[in-house]
Amino acid sequence: MLYLEYKSNADFSEREIEGKLILAKDFGQWNLAFNPILELEHEDEWEVETGYALGLSTEVHKVVRLGLEFKGNSHAHYIGPVISHGTKDLWVALGSGIRLGGADDGRPGFQIRLLTGIGF
Repeated sequence: MLYLEYKSNADFSEREIEGKLILAKDFGQWNLAFNPILELEHEDEWEVETGYALGLSTEVHKVVRLGLEFKGNSHAHYIGPVISHGTKDLWVALGSGIRLGGADDGRPGFQIRLLTGIGF
């Protein structure tokens, strides 16, 4: 699957386009996913940033999955648990990540994300 996201602030002085290739494979009740990420960011000029997300999850109920996600880029790497609820047509996932190593450069030491997906 391909994923594309556009982000901006209110006056459009900062823009970001993020693209992901979402590769996933089920192995029984287990799912392994790898997402290479390409981000184009613009403030004064366009900059390119690459990243990744790698996750492993298991089905604990037909609508509940528990997992672990690693994600990062050249600036920071994170690891944390994820719980998702729903089906392939409608789902919600809550994940968190703790920053692994690195100096305090203004990037957060802890992240929380809430995602919703709607299948078409």
